[in-house]
Amino acid sequence: QAATVRRAEEKGTGHALLCKLHVGAGDLFKRADVALNEHVSDFNFISRKLQAYIYLGQAMHRARAYRALAEEAWEATEVGEAIALMNEADKQLQRGRDAASETDWWRRAALEESEAAVALRGKYVRENELVFFEKVPAKSSKRLP
Repeated sequence: QAATVRRAEEKGTGHALLCKLHVGAGDLFKRADVALNEHVSDFNFISRKLQAYIYLGQAMHRARAYRALAEEAWEATEVGEAIALMNEADKQLQRGRDAASETDWWRRAALEESEAAVALRGKYVRENELVFFEKVPAKSSKRLP
């Protein structure tokens, strides 16, 4: 699923489909976590790295889903909504930061994703302050599919 999302992003697929694909990938990580935790006695323990990978994957895909929704809102000139969605994406990334500390590669990937989210949110905020003057809701009215 993650590979499908990556290819879809490279092709420039629509934001709504990207959002659904990221939500699907995040759900697969969530189901993997549930399945492993249900059968922890079968394996005696779950590797800390595996748990961190699953948690990080879930957080990253949910953040990217919110980013895709924000980009869709931006294109519809719903700038306040786009900023609120990017705030949600940042919350998801913060949840995954602890898991990213397991390896340097994960830390760099999480940092790169976080920097991209901050840059995109900054762009939306600047445009809102200069052009749109829309109120930013505390919580987005749009939900993930």
